[in-house]
Amino acid sequence: MEELKSVRPDEVRKRSTSGRQRKARQLVRLKTLAALDGRTLAAAKAQALVSGLESDLGGPENVTVAERQIVQHAGVLGAVIEHQEALWLAGDEIDEPALLAAVNCQRRLLETVGLQRPHCGAHSAVQGGLAGLWA
Repeated sequence: MEELKSVRPDEVRKRSTSGRQRKARQLVRLKTLAALDGRTLAAAKAQALVSGLESDLGGPENVTVAERQIVQHAGVLGAVIEHQEALWLAGDEIDEPALLAAVNCQRRLLETVGLQRPHCGAHSAVQGGLAGLWA
């Protein structure tokens, strides 16, 4: 029968691991919009949309965490939608159903957070004028 002997940790030979194996063991590091430096046009556009939407809701101090998440998603989608529209208008091939789905998703996000088209006097004047035609 073979005798087992104790081995010190410094005597244990480590197995070589590939980069993929090492990477799988590393912690996942999540990226955030706040971590972006904002120098790309896409990042700047998304941030501008988020800021504008927050302003429409009464400013960042009046936006809940949940509303902030919805506004962030809508802003990023807005930048993606604008990019796809520019590609399409430039004559590039795009995934049109995906673009329309993104537009619809953004609309639903904006409705969820309560953003609506502001009612202005022109809209009321047009309705009033049309009502007068049939009176």
